[in-house]
Amino acid sequence: MSDANSKPETVKPATPQIPGVPAPAPAKKQPAAPAWPPIWNDRRVQIGAGLVVAFLILAVIAAWLIRPAYPPRATGPEPGAQGGQGSSHSQESAPTRILPIAPGTIASTLDTATPWTFVKFQFRKPSGELIPARLLRLPSGTGAEAYWAFLGIGPYGRCELELETDLTKLAKDYGYPARHPMVVDPCNPTVFDPLQYGSDHGAWIRGQVVAGVGFRPPLAVEIAVEQSNIVASRSE
Repeated sequence: MSDANSKPETVKPATPQIPGVPAPAPAKKQPAAPAWPPIWNDRRVQIGAGLVVAFLILAVIAAWLIRPAYPPRATGPEPGAQGGQGSSHSQESAPTRILPIAPGTIASTLDTATPWTFVKFQFRKPSGELIPARLLRLPSGTGAEAYWAFLGIGPYGRCELELETDLTKLAKDYGYPARHPMVVDPCNPTVFDPLQYGSDHGAWIRGQVVAGVGFRPPLAVEIAVEQSNIVASRSE
């Protein structure tokens, strides 16, 4: 005889077996998620870690903001270039150097004592525009007569004028049998003779056109020699 206060025992029915159907495999237990180390549960540790991360982020941003810029290249006045027969081009200083600006002193007679020395400078027009300009030491003459200064782009030209000292190149590329260095416009091409004068509207101007399609000498720049300084004052 059973006790009246006892509860009936719960009986779980067995899974029925169906012929031809395999019994289901028992369910696998999922592994528990890894728990944080106990030390990370400490509120003070969490605050300290957050401060460290914030400091590193601020340090990276500050380093990027104060990074040094690349230093500019050193600049200086361009010295006179020494020319001579047999060289392909007159020696000229690097294009990154600052060129003299006229009106004003453009060169020294001490640096341009050798014939065919070729100096680049810039001429400031009344409008403020800077125009390429050139100074050439002639093989003869004294004072200002020993130099030829002119604007570095011919009338209606688009290329800067250069001094060509290679006589073979002058004959081959420009078709002119020169006996001394010539000023050339490589775009036309045109050859200007520094030792001859050409006429323009009744005026005689140094740099006669001896080959090519140029119709007049380069625009002249007026110069004067003051002690050891060569000073350019105005242009055509």
